[in-house]
Amino acid sequence: MSLRQTLGLRPLFFVVVANMIGTGIFTTSGLMMADLGDPMVVLLCWAVGGILALCGGFCYAELGTRFPVTGGEYIFLRETLGASWAFLSGWTSVMVGFAAPVAAAAMALALHVESGVHSGLSSRAVALLAIGLMTVVHGGAVSVGARIQVAMTSIKVLLIGGFIVAGFWLGNGDLAHFSMKASQGTVSLSGFATSLVFVSFAYTGWNAAVYLGGEAKAPARDLPRAILFGVATVVAIYLLLNIVFIYALPPSEMAGHPDTGRLAAHALFGPRVGGGFAALIALFLLSTIGAMTMTGPRVIVAMARDGAFLAGFAHLGVRTQAPLRALLLQSAIAAAMVLTSTFETLLLYVGFVLSLFSSLTVLGLMRLRHRERGNRAEVFRTWGYPVTPILFVLLNLGIVVFSVKDNSDAFWLGVATLAAGYLVSRLRSVKPAV
Repeated sequence: MSLRQTLGLRPLFFVVVANMIGTGIFTTSGLMMADLGDPMVVLLCWAVGGILALCGGFCYAELGTRFPVTGGEYIFLRETLGASWAFLSGWTSVMVGFAAPVAAAAMALALHVESGVHSGLSSRAVALLAIGLMTVVHGGAVSVGARIQVAMTSIKVLLIGGFIVAGFWLGNGDLAHFSMKASQGTVSLSGFATSLVFVSFAYTGWNAAVYLGGEAKAPARDLPRAILFGVATVVAIYLLLNIVFIYALPPSEMAGHPDTGRLAAHALFGPRVGGGFAALIALFLLSTIGAMTMTGPRVIVAMARDGAFLAGFAHLGVRTQAPLRALLLQSAIAAAMVLTSTFETLLLYVGFVLSLFSSLTVLGLMRLRHRERGNRAEVFRTWGYPVTPILFVLLNLGIVVFSVKDNSDAFWLGVATLAAGYLVSRLRSVKPAV
């Protein structure tokens, strides 16, 4: 049974925005300030992360129009570097690309519910309830889930825009914060690289639309637009939000706190608004959980149809057309991570592993272009090629090399994930790439 082509530009655009605007922007700036100490360097780090996401977006837009089928990086690597790399990419998407960010978003949501709503439930219970709710929503009809996602994301973007405007217009901030420092030390290259891992996590989702390529009505036209418009929108929002955060809080009060958004709202508008904004952030994060819950199971379906995963996970609901078994598997993995991991370890783990595979995917595009030997296919062409993919790969590999030196737990967790994927691929006799 095939996935139906029901998604136009608007839901694809909103899937990108919803996947991107989530856990990272409201939680990582305080962690970055602790590493960097200088608010202007923090803003520079966010800008570099935006350039990185745009470069990746250009490359993935071309790949998405070349291979407009559901599955994302798994499909791209299968077609460019071979079956073994494709399997490892799919395995990573299942374990890291979606389940881990869902878990991290659910944990951040629980933190903000606790500070803004005081539900009385434990943070882990709140996180598990959020995952369960979005599993139910996207276990229904795909078109209904897409409409709910568009509505939630529209509300999120409007409220964030309102917060930015009100913060500057009515908020109790101080421009002097931009010239202050959280510490007197100098910024190290490894500290900047670690902060870029956090930023990369916050920008995770810029490639979300390609995972739904097989369900797009006009993929050649809509996938590039959804990716590029979505990434550009989020880069602008992230920079403006961080400017508001720094305007609201002295660097010393930001440093080390994972609930920067709530603290900024409290400083700008007082404790009542701060608590209310914490509740709004929880709703924003619920939208993010929903977007990743919608896109991630499509990778499992693509792998199962290829024989690289258990065949039963290719099953779609008869009435809903939703990948129910794949959805339940991803949600179960995310729930297990909520019960066993810490928030910061998840951020570093996701950033490290995804940087590797997004770099491999872009290298696959370069290999494909080389094989063409000047044959210009009628698809979207990456802007600035070959500078764009080379810059993307070099920045990503730099992040990996410098960050793992100071974060051995996340590094070894990533290595264990890749080793487990390799063992599973050998047991299932996936043929090696030529």
